[in-house]
Amino acid sequence: FEPSPYDFDRIIQAVDTDSYVKQAIAKYRELFWKEGWEIVGENSEAVEYLYQRIDYMEMAMKRPFLDFLIEVSDQLFKFSNAFIVKARGDINEYFPSDLSAINANQTIVGYYLIPTEQVRILRNKHNRPQAYQQATDPLTYSPNDKDPVWAADRVIHLHFDRKTGRAFGTPFLS
Repeated sequence: FEPSPYDFDRIIQAVDTDSYVKQAIAKYRELFWKEGWEIVGENSEAVEYLYQRIDYMEMAMKRPFLDFLIEVSDQLFKFSNAFIVKARGDINEYFPSDLSAINANQTIVGYYLIPTEQVRILRNKHNRPQAYQQATDPLTYSPNDKDPVWAADRVIHLHFDRKTGRAFGTPFLS
């Protein structure tokens, strides 16, 4: 598994200790979320369906979807990378019509972030991700000694300014 060539811990330290950096990130976040968010589309039934799915994901994730989106944007602003894991499960009993997953046994019930500074990527010879590993802190509670690993199809990697041949996007604060 390949670690990031960028020192994300140093970026965290800069955001936590340097008032100018912290203020810049806060202003960037405010401007980004100033108008809020909404789903728009020509098909009103599809838009309604997406809002309904988000309501069910909020129940499964036990947090507002907006909080999740803000956390994703914070990761992107700080690190130019965000790693989102798809959690699958069966929610058909809560949904008025049957849901069928495409290319999977169960539907997506929620999304969770992996802390960017802890991510390692396993790539094949064609430079495509095969798996993502979370290198956890040894002081963090974990039910076992192994670091969590997810297959590439379970992780969404959002990134800015990714150089050719690199696995990670280049942070603005590097």
